[in-house]
Order: sequence, then C-alpha cells, then structure tokens
Amino acid sequence: MSTTESRGFSAVETARLVGALQWTTESLFELLGAWVPACDDPTVSVWLAEASRKLGSHVQPLAEVMPDSELLAEFAAVGPHASGLADAFRSWGLLGCDAGSDHDLVVGIACGSIDGLAAECQQVLDHCASHCDGPLVRVVTALQVDLLTLGSCDSPTADGVVDDPASKVPRFIPDVLSDRGIDCH
Repeated sequence: MSTTESRGFSAVETARLVGALQWTTESLFELLGAWVPACDDPTVSVWLAEASRKLGSHVQPLAEVMPDSELLAEFAAVGPHASGLADAFRSWGLLGCDAGSDHDLVVGIACGSIDGLAAECQQVLDHCASHCDGPLVRVVTALQVDLLTLGSCDSPTADGVVDDPASKVPRFIPDVLSDRGIDCH
C-alpha cells in the first residue's frame, strides 16, 4: 500500500503510535545517557552522549502530537506497547556497570535499537496520509533523520564488531498496521 492509497491513522491508532514512540525515545535517551559516565572509551562515550542528546530532543515534539481528548485517554498513555519491551529496557539498564568494559555489547544494543526504531518509523511514515497525518509525519521524519544519522556512522568500537544477540531488539511500536491488515514484513 502506498502513502497515497492510505486513509491515514485514526485518532486511536495515532495515540497508540505516539505513546509508544515517546516512551521508547525517552527510554533510549535515558539508557544511553546513563551509559556515558560508565564508559571508559572516549570515542564510545562521545557517541553515546550524542545519541542520547539527539533522542532527548525528540521527546517533547512527540508529546505535542499526542491526540488530546477525554475519549482517547486510555489510548493516549505514554508507555511501552508490550511488557516484554519494558523488561528489555530494565535488563539493559543493569548493564551500566559493564559499559566501561563491554563496549561491543553496549554499542550493539544502542545500534540495534536505533536501527530498529528507524525501520519502524519508516513503516509508520509509509502509511501516513498527508491530508490528516501531517504533524505526525513531521515529528516522525525528524526523529527518523536523527536515527539514520546515528545508525549510518561507523561503529564507535575499536574493532567494529557488534555482538549479534544485542542487535536482536524487540519491536518498539504497536503493530497498528497489522491490525489494519497491512503486511509490513
């Protein structure tokens, strides 16, 4: 389905998408920022700080495009779309102590998360309709540009090897496209 064929997202779908995007972006911002002081490699530390700063700059714009209505209150919650995602972030948060010694794992999680979120942003953008999803398109495009910029950089680790298990990240955005019968895979 192309963008021109899409009728756009409903207010409920938009609320679910924006709530999940805001939570994930803010959680990545906090996670990567927490790893910065623990990291003993200056190159990795600077890259993590830059990634954290860029992610943090998108939290408020996402909050501003959240549909605002009493009828949408239950859908407009900022939170993970699945409990497994919250569990993943909690376990990743415990790696803060290892950030100084296990750069490949930390960078693998960061890069895998950034790449995964950028791909999911593209799926959202592919199904936005210009006549009704303009603000969502603007905010998600800006987020995606920063994510792609971070993901396109050479690995900040010395050997460039990223641990495979760390790059297997869960889905960040609720699958509202599949709920509509749109196959995104």
